[in-house]
Amino acid sequence: MINNMKRYVIILMALLCIESQAQNVAYVDLNNPYFRENPAPITTPKRDFFSNLAASVRENTIEHWFESEEFWSMSRKMVVTNPYSLWANAENNTTHKTLKMLTSSIVEEVPVIYTSVTPLGEEVNVSGKIFLPKHKSIKGIIIASHYTIGGNSEAPSETFSFEGIFATKGYVVLMADYLGYGISAQYPHPYLNANNTAQVSVDLLEAALPYLQHRGFYSSTSNLILLGYSQGGAATIAIEQLIEKSYPQYRVQQVFAGAGPYNPAATYDYSIKKNTTQIPCAVPMLILGMSYSEQLNLPLENYFLEPLYGNYQGWILSKNYSLLQINQYMANSDISDLLTPLALDKTASPTNLFYEALSHNDLTSFEPKVEVYFFHSKEDNMVPFINSQLMCDSLTMKNIPAKYIFGSFGGHMNAAIDFFKQIYSCYL
Repeated sequence: MINNMKRYVIILMALLCIESQAQNVAYVDLNNPYFRENPAPITTPKRDFFSNLAASVRENTIEHWFESEEFWSMSRKMVVTNPYSLWANAENNTTHKTLKMLTSSIVEEVPVIYTSVTPLGEEVNVSGKIFLPKHKSIKGIIIASHYTIGGNSEAPSETFSFEGIFATKGYVVLMADYLGYGISAQYPHPYLNANNTAQVSVDLLEAALPYLQHRGFYSSTSNLILLGYSQGGAATIAIEQLIEKSYPQYRVQQVFAGAGPYNPAATYDYSIKKNTTQIPCAVPMLILGMSYSEQLNLPLENYFLEPLYGNYQGWILSKNYSLLQINQYMANSDISDLLTPLALDKTASPTNLFYEALSHNDLTSFEPKVEVYFFHSKEDNMVPFINSQLMCDSLTMKNIPAKYIFGSFGGHMNAAIDFFKQIYSCYL
């Protein structure tokens, strides 16, 4: 008889061999007033009956598997295969297909459309996804923020994001695509723009609540959980900042921020000084994002060297390629092979304006009212540890309590497994 571990290995290998198929995403429009006007009854005996029946029939194999060492060990192997995206089939770009297949019986995915704003204040329809537990009572709502992606195929609305596994613990998980992905792909992504990234995520919460009530998911908004890794770590802090400033009706109970670029200027400087980065496409993404969101109109012909200048629209702005593919196209990770001397000179105009824009999005001066769990590997080869060190120094100087898990957890994506594992196993 094949033991459980071998069975799961066989399942995983079989699923990863399935050829990718184009997805036709059917979005739920959260702008529909029907959800607000037609909430479900508070008590639904039929729902409780079938939930109890399902719980008694199922053996909870999948839920227990997510808590097993086999799952996290296999996750690490996936990261070794593709260091830019968790649980990804790099060859076919079928991101997170395995997780989607394994969780289909216990997690419902709802791609959604809702209204938000651009950094310029224009109203715009954006997209995201709601992950719903099928057979559990709702413990609370998690706003999860995804890490850096390259194409729409990696956006939450188009795939099963790794963060969706938290729905198996009984949480509603909300994930915005961020402006510039999903149905708003025609816009440049305002990469590391703290305010807009946070606003798009909070707008998803606001839009989702009537829909959740309509579906009969009654959950208090006084115990929100925020979590995110990498770009999602910075977005998580930005969301907490926005909620404390402008949304007093919501109270955040827990915040988990992993390896975030909290200080974009320090991150950019660090890469410039080292003249290398493990994620070269983040450099032009940052310049493009700040130029758009801060209305800098940077002269890209004077900033990007070939072949980047001749291809950045196809590689990056088209949203047709995964992060792994973009980095492969760029080939060389030396910054001096990507950018002109003008882009490297922070005192020259208009590069000085670019640095000012980066400083506008510095999160290290924020003083959170809730204790934040910070996680970062000192060996991080993508988001330099200086980010978390600066955050720690700032909060410590102001006597603001926080939890810091800093140590040797390997590279950036390998450490992501430790981050998600600790949250899943120890805190939820």
